[in-house]
Amino acid sequence: MSPPEENKAEIQWHQLFKPMKGMKQGAKNQLVVVRETIPIVFVPGIMGTRLKNSKGEKVWDPDDALFMLRKYGLAWRDAEDKKEMVVGKKFNENFLETYLDDEDHNEDKLEDFPGADERGWGGVSWSSYGAILTALHTQKWSPLARLCFKMPVYAFGYNWTGSNTTAGKKLKAFIDDIVEKNACEHVIIVTHSMGGLVTRSACIEHGANAKVLGIVHGVQPVTGAAAAYWRMKAGFERTNLMSIPAAWVLGTNGEEVTALLANMPGGMQLLPSHHYTANDGSKQWLQFEDHTGKQMAALPKSGDPYAEIYKEQKQYWRLVNPAFLAPGEDEDSPTSAKTHWAGYTQLVDKTKAFHDRVGLSPNAETSVFYGSGKEHLTADRVLYKLSPNGFMKKAGEFFRVIWTWEMAAAIAGGWGAAVYLGYEAITSTDWWKSRGGFEAEITLNDAKLLVTLQPPDGAGDGTVPESSGKGLKNDATGVPKIAHEPAYQDKVATDFTLQAIEKYIRGKVKKRIQG
Repeated sequence: MSPPEENKAEIQWHQLFKPMKGMKQGAKNQLVVVRETIPIVFVPGIMGTRLKNSKGEKVWDPDDALFMLRKYGLAWRDAEDKKEMVVGKKFNENFLETYLDDEDHNEDKLEDFPGADERGWGGVSWSSYGAILTALHTQKWSPLARLCFKMPVYAFGYNWTGSNTTAGKKLKAFIDDIVEKNACEHVIIVTHSMGGLVTRSACIEHGANAKVLGIVHGVQPVTGAAAAYWRMKAGFERTNLMSIPAAWVLGTNGEEVTALLANMPGGMQLLPSHHYTANDGSKQWLQFEDHTGKQMAALPKSGDPYAEIYKEQKQYWRLVNPAFLAPGEDEDSPTSAKTHWAGYTQLVDKTKAFHDRVGLSPNAETSVFYGSGKEHLTADRVLYKLSPNGFMKKAGEFFRVIWTWEMAAAIAGGWGAAVYLGYEAITSTDWWKSRGGFEAEITLNDAKLLVTLQPPDGAGDGTVPESSGKGLKNDATGVPKIAHEPAYQDKVATDFTLQAIEKYIRGKVKKRIQG
């Protein structure tokens, strides 16, 4: 008796769920399932992409601690030095690009992942994202997912100093390219922080949503982060031993941070938008209290932070000191302070336009997680306290200030009083402090008040408050105790991401079967 005929039948994955065709009775049938490819694309946050300049020189590499310390963290590296390295004399979108071709880095970090450098992994910070890239790459997906799909993992690095609109356009092109190379229909996107804004730009401004099966947003500043304002006034927080080196690199005072962020479209787009609210729902997130805790005033009154806060040039609570925009520049330079301010206000207008365009709609099936609770105190609001300077030996001086304050409030309301005192701070200030905090001494007649920016006290991940993290118009999951930068090193966040991807896979299978 002759052995049964061998028959190899090739079928598409979705045919598994329908009556089989191509089978031969009495034959030994070998079933070959043709799986569909669904690439997973990881999009990092601000400062999470390794960058080089147009000369091919390394500029930003969080994976090289000694390089970062030498370039940014030494005591003599001031605001002028940091701005020139990251922004240049004048901002140029093409000044920096993703550093993908660093052979030493890629051999060291990616030797266990063949082909990962070709999928963009070398362009992102391994110290921040190695854990999530590894988890996505090695995940034992459900039997259904493994049977039907191949899911290679890509990383999309981008110039985070530039506009999220520019990065979004490049992400759209990146998606188009890998869809073509893999002969597939869709990708799944996983984002961290500002990577969420880049992805929303790609989908909303550039039409990438047609090729996106689903998105996982992690700790995204959906409506911005008041921390961006706080740091431009006071420098990066130094709340623990881990945050001190970061502050040395990123900016220990308001001048250093402003010299970077206020000249970077990407940095400016992290500011609270007109959609932003504090955790209690208040749209007036910039607040002023007297020494008793009584609120004097709050901004923005009209719901327009761009005009009321970001373009303010004189008051102590202004976002930007104009002198900080071009640190170290000669006063006799042909590029005047007025010219720098005009360029900055144009950047504010472009920031508002970006916030208008991306809105609050996810524009693709989306899953969101954000940091919750007060394990990592977060600036959901920004609070200035005005109090007597010291013990006020001449008590009558303080009461005279209060009387003037109350008179101003009676005439123009609490906001009028705050404006009046703000003007005095600029014209009569004895000293300023903006290193790890912000203080201004207001002189009114012969009396003095001390204005102090209060430390963050809200719930969130240390950078993005709860209100912004869950700001998209869809369900969001709060993850207690999660910190912003290392969010994807948290098991709860990783599990959330993997489960969301499985959900998108099940949805695709169900839709294909029913369709």
